[in-house]
Amino acid sequence: MFRRCVAALVLIMALAFALPLTVGADVLVEPDNDFYRQNYDKCVPLHRSFYANGMNGSVSLREKPGSKNEVSVFENGTVLFVMYTYNQNGKIWGVIDLFDGLQNGWIPMDDMLLVYDYISFAEDHGDEFYTYNDAYNALQEIPDLIFWTWPGSGVIDSVLESKWRTGNSEHEMIFLSGVKSAYEDKEGREWVFIPYLFGRKNAWICLGDPLNMDIPAFNPAPEPVLWQPGEAHLESPGGLPLPVLIIILVAALAVVTAVLIKVFWKKEKAVGGDE
Repeated sequence: MFRRCVAALVLIMALAFALPLTVGADVLVEPDNDFYRQNYDKCVPLHRSFYANGMNGSVSLREKPGSKNEVSVFENGTVLFVMYTYNQNGKIWGVIDLFDGLQNGWIPMDDMLLVYDYISFAEDHGDEFYTYNDAYNALQEIPDLIFWTWPGSGVIDSVLESKWRTGNSEHEMIFLSGVKSAYEDKEGREWVFIPYLFGRKNAWICLGDPLNMDIPAFNPAPEPVLWQPGEAHLESPGGLPLPVLIIILVAALAVVTAVLIKVFWKKEKAVGGDE
């Protein structure tokens, strides 16, 4: 029970720090949008992909939340990356970063369906996760690292070839050492979650069959659904500035972790004393 609680906390902390790692690796990557620049302190980070799902077969990208000025139109099914959200009088808008030099803009989140991702998998299977402490040593014996979007997705996120790892063992130790979340599938294969390694973010490595690029999809993505915004995204307007949000989140995690460790330590000590 204690290990599962720690694993859950590790996952939450990994998800919480995923954004700072992304920002740290790509410091200048922010929406090139006037409304965002003027209201960045009221926008809440999201950084997830969505399918366009407008009522009339397409969605319109707007210059700013509530604007009638159309920037672009995307057919339903187009995958768009939402970086931040803004709450305008109870209606959530997301700013789209096109990453290809095109003008960025805003879209109602009601017109979007969430692309199933590592966060979705954690929400569905987090109670099956456990802690893993030896990722660095385990991965040293594997030449090419195959990163999967999540265990059983059948989708390879990326491959880190051995030639790019040569001479970088110290850097690997920094990112691979410490407690990680792990998962064992029904075939007995062990998987480990890697929040960040040389540009690869929030992906899974199959330790049980590390060189197999043809692991079948036993946890395929379900049908896409509407995104359910969290409390921070529902605050009006927007939410807390990112630095403040991170500080509050980290402080809360530290308190919860300390309390849980103290509680379970006392229980284990009591059980040991009875023996």
